[in-house]
Amino acid sequence: MVQAGQETGRTRLFQGAQWFSLSLAAILSGLTGSWICARWSSDPGNALRTAALIAMFVPVVVAVLTWFLVNDQRATINLPEFKATGKALLLAFANRRLWLVVTFLFLVNFNPGIQTALYDHLEKKVGLEHSYLAILDTMFSVGQVMGALIFMVAMSGRMSTRWSTAIGLVAGAAGMLPMLTIAGKNSASFAYSIWGATAMVAVLSQLTVAAEACPKRVEAVVFAALMSISNLSAQWSDVVGSTLYEGMLNHRMPPLILTSVALTAAGLLFLPFLRSHPDNETAIATPETQALTC
Repeated sequence: MVQAGQETGRTRLFQGAQWFSLSLAAILSGLTGSWICARWSSDPGNALRTAALIAMFVPVVVAVLTWFLVNDQRATINLPEFKATGKALLLAFANRRLWLVVTFLFLVNFNPGIQTALYDHLEKKVGLEHSYLAILDTMFSVGQVMGALIFMVAMSGRMSTRWSTAIGLVAGAAGMLPMLTIAGKNSASFAYSIWGATAMVAVLSQLTVAAEACPKRVEAVVFAALMSISNLSAQWSDVVGSTLYEGMLNHRMPPLILTSVALTAAGLLFLPFLRSHPDNETAIATPETQALTC
């Protein structure tokens, strides 16, 4: 995705298509989780075992399909190319722009996360059942599908990276505000749908920054490293948010949401330092990337 996106100038389009597919799968996953919770509501252990078996079975099916359906383009080891790639990887660590992107991704994701704390709040304060919490995950995924479509249609043209990132950060911050209005199932479903859509726009704009910062020859390695940093930051963000929720905030959700909104919006301070260029949809593609685009 990164390599083809850089060669064709369609990074955002490819990112949007990738996450559109992932979000559709998450909808099915959420509906299945809700059914499992409702089916074994009085036996959480059996529900967990059932979910674990399904989670184990699906990757095995994908692995088998991959073996039969994916055609690898075999190539012999080319020592000069191998050395050139190694040199490019070493030079990547000296790239100031790359380190700026690393810092941006880490800090923009390291705010007090609300996800785990929100589950506790919705169950104990709002009174929603576990099965409906799974439905809310599905509504979040529905929102993500819409967010991915919006990103592909409205933001994958000639909008600059800086503008795309700014819109993503503002959307990501504003999309959490409906959480303050949750009082029951309907308001929770609406809030989760909005949150899913805006969070997807925010994530895709950040992933575009990461993809465009990857040096040639080592796109896959560097992008994987950037995603690891982003995921680590997001996980610790949720830990920090949960700790604040149980400790300093004394199980009060609104202050945690507002803090997360403010720190997400604070990512706008990085924009002057990010390189800004259009997403060139008219770039000349190689035969391989033309096939991928089709």
